[in-house]
Amino acid sequence: MGGILGFELGAKAAPDGYTILLCPNSALTINPHVYLKLPYDPQRDYQPITQLTVGGNVVVVHPSVAAKSVTEFITLAKAKPGAINYATTGTGNVLGIANFKLMAGIDMVAIPYKGTGQAVIALVGGEVQFFFMNPLVAITQVNSGKLRGLAVTSLTRNPALPDLPTVSESGVPGFQNITWHSIVVPIGTPKAIVKRLNSELVKIVNLPDVKERFQGQGLSAVGSTPEQMSALIKEESMQVAKLVKQIGYQPQ
Repeated sequence: MGGILGFELGAKAAPDGYTILLCPNSALTINPHVYLKLPYDPQRDYQPITQLTVGGNVVVVHPSVAAKSVTEFITLAKAKPGAINYATTGTGNVLGIANFKLMAGIDMVAIPYKGTGQAVIALVGGEVQFFFMNPLVAITQVNSGKLRGLAVTSLTRNPALPDLPTVSESGVPGFQNITWHSIVVPIGTPKAIVKRLNSELVKIVNLPDVKERFQGQGLSAVGSTPEQMSALIKEESMQVAKLVKQIGYQPQ
């Protein structure tokens, strides 16, 4: 669940530069606050190398929903508290929509699914009406007319979906729900290896064709220093801890 087994094994691996992990922000900043017995500690067991990408999700609804914008959706949800079902597929998704509900002042019912595939099927079939969807999946579903896109959850518009506004500019100022991916290694990996890995990966991430490929998936290339990524992990972890407390989420 949430890649926990893989990150537990990675934390126990020899810090020799031959174990490199690709991880989403949920593994580093969310899991510690939603699982009671997490078998690894992101800040104690891992050395950051670089942040690779960042991107927001897409707010999508079933076409039967009588809302063409986030503002209209919030008005609809307030008029019918608890009448709208939404899909959840992971800790980041759960917390993101919970924060949206909190900031928008609306009440909806969560329906959990094991993965995005199941959630998409349920959404297209009308079993649920609302979801925060990965942009790569959302682009296909929205363009085909099977789902309606209302906004993106980043603070800036997504180049892959330029006509969609942000949630922040659509009635919920300051709202964002982003995902990012990074590279980490076991703590204790020699500084020379950390420096070399960072240098090579940042070069690759900033290659024009790589940046273009990421953009086509609704993501922006980053390429940060280990120090910048460490700061990001600490800051986002504090934000998640605050959100978990605000929404009353009970760690499992």
